Amino acid sequence: MIPNLVDDTAAHPAYRPDIDGLRALAVLAVVIFHAFPKSLGGGFIGVDIFFVISGFLISHIIFKSLDCGTFRFGDFYARRVRRIFPALLLVLTVTVFFGWYVLLPNEFAQLGKHMIGAGGFISNLFLWQEAGYFDVAAQSKPLLHLWSLGIEEQFYLFWPLLLWAAWKSYHRFLWLTGVIIIASFILNVVWIATDPVADFYSPFTRFWELLAGGVLAWIFIYHSRYLSRYTNAKSVLGILCIAVPLIILNKHSAFPGWWTLLPVLGAMLLLAAPQGWINQKILSSPPMAWCGRISYPLYLWHWPLLAFAYIIDPNLSHWGHGVLVAAAVLLAWGTYAWLEKPIRFQLPMCKTMITSLIAAAMLLMVLGTAVWCGAIPPRHDDPQLARVVQAVGDWEGLDDMFTLVKFEGRKFYQQTGTASKTLFIGDSHIEQYAARIHDLLSANPQAYQTAIFATRGGCAPLPIMYDPKHSDCRTTMTAAFNRAMQEDITTIVIGACWNCRLLPDMMHKNNHGGDSKESKDQDLDAKLDALAAELHDLSAHKKVFLVLDIPSGPMFDPAHFLRGSRLGHLEYAPPRERVQIENAAAVEELRKRLRRLGEASGAMVIDPMDTLCRADGCLATLPDGTPIYKDADHLRPFYVRAAAGFIDPTLQLVH
Repeated sequence: MIPNLVDDTAAHPAYRPDIDGLRALAVLAVVIFHAFPKSLGGGFIGVDIFFVISGFLISHIIFKSLDCGTFRFGDFYARRVRRIFPALLLVLTVTVFFGWYVLLPNEFAQLGKHMIGAGGFISNLFLWQEAGYFDVAAQSKPLLHLWSLGIEEQFYLFWPLLLWAAWKSYHRFLWLTGVIIIASFILNVVWIATDPVADFYSPFTRFWELLAGGVLAWIFIYHSRYLSRYTNAKSVLGILCIAVPLIILNKHSAFPGWWTLLPVLGAMLLLAAPQGWINQKILSSPPMAWCGRISYPLYLWHWPLLAFAYIIDPNLSHWGHGVLVAAAVLLAWGTYAWLEKPIRFQLPMCKTMITSLIAAAMLLMVLGTAVWCGAIPPRHDDPQLARVVQAVGDWEGLDDMFTLVKFEGRKFYQQTGTASKTLFIGDSHIEQYAARIHDLLSANPQAYQTAIFATRGGCAPLPIMYDPKHSDCRTTMTAAFNRAMQEDITTIVIGACWNCRLLPDMMHKNNHGGDSKESKDQDLDAKLDALAAELHDLSAHKKVFLVLDIPSGPMFDPAHFLRGSRLGHLEYAPPRERVQIENAAAVEELRKRLRRLGEASGAMVIDPMDTLCRADGCLATLPDGTPIYKDADHLRPFYVRAAAGFIDPTLQLVH
């Protein structure tokens, strides 16, 4: 998202310092959330505030220009280029050069891809396409924040055209705008439950927020009498609508969805109350107005600084984050004072300027393409480091190997064998065995049952263990268990990252003398009892397997074998022996409890640790140093194909 761009045309509304103050509120919320997420869990709603302000200001300009008969598409986009490109091009240039210095080849290639997205204003579409359970952590993407810039600019491709086409018909304008707002909002509410990634990045679920600002601008210009009353009440209510989600939401909340109504309504109320006490005394104060003026470059600078800091040192202290925020403010002020102001206010706008800015953006996109294709390698290009790069990127998705089949609106994946079927239910810890299942069925489909994966990364096969980060787990798992009860399913395989969901509870219980009742979320016994009941119910109707977890932890992550500093020299140093598991006693206790639970419930238990571990530790690499894990808790497909024979019985024919 880009803080709202003000076009300096005659049609522009009179300057309002309170709008700069509202910009400041929005950008500070985002920056604090990114730097100190526990301090302001809902700070991400600053993006939605920006959307409303942007829709309000740009629509105001377009309405006035259309009224005066002076609107020209070329002029409109030229002013957008002059406002957006200077700071953006500077940040992109610095980011790619610093990325060359500190990133590994796979990370640098992804940065190149995101440069193309930023230059073409399609970052949100790239991120939507690549997002998934195994996507690189958000903190490791220096240009992640430009997703919303893409949404804004995509909005400005269609909004001026729609206004121009509908302007002469009052009723057509209202009808078209109303339909788009309602459709966009409904799609936003529906997708938050079925496809939260699409809901976040899609322009179609976000356009209603910008249109809300546009409708307010229309009322402000042509029906201002409706906005002249209750200014203080609107101002106070607006701040409350923003404060509530700022305080109570967090990164696990189902957002955007219904929650987006609050920040959008709050921004609209504040924009509609320029004479309100909060607008005049707080938002219009000199510090807030100053921060609002540098909000665009501040937004651009803050995230690359935080992302690179995380890549270099994931354990950076709060003080370190504070220093980075201060650096972002200084860089934003310098960018505004020495780059933005001269180009916007001191140099005349001409074709040469606009052409030069567009040409520079295209050159950066060409550079991004070369980086993405590997034509420009990063500084850390040692062939030994390639082992880590290959391991981190080594995952074959279900859609690469299996046929998509839908059930109750959910995406499952199938490979055909015999008429009887094995249904795999769980998260990515079951999905990791898909490579071997695929090979078995490809080689001899008549010897094995048809395999169906009713899985979803991050979704444990038990409601009490659902991860709040994945809002669609309930619908996916409900569909999976409904499918399990159908007659053609003879075998059910249940598996998950049990260590992720149960080991913290086990350790908490041990550390508190056996008392696990302090929090419902930490009630280990309740989770195990629920799992036992689930397995017992399934075993009464089907053949059931319970797959236990693989050894996991940071010592298995290929990146753990890097030595040195990204700011200096990096080298690959794999372990020479098997590695020891952290919290081995708790892991072993949980393993035994799950085994007893499964057997008592009528399930057959498969324990991968019998293959991967022995008394002197567990495998993390092959003897030649090749990592067998892609991260801290997922096996690579090549190793699963070769060594995960323990999963084969799940496909055996049931007689």
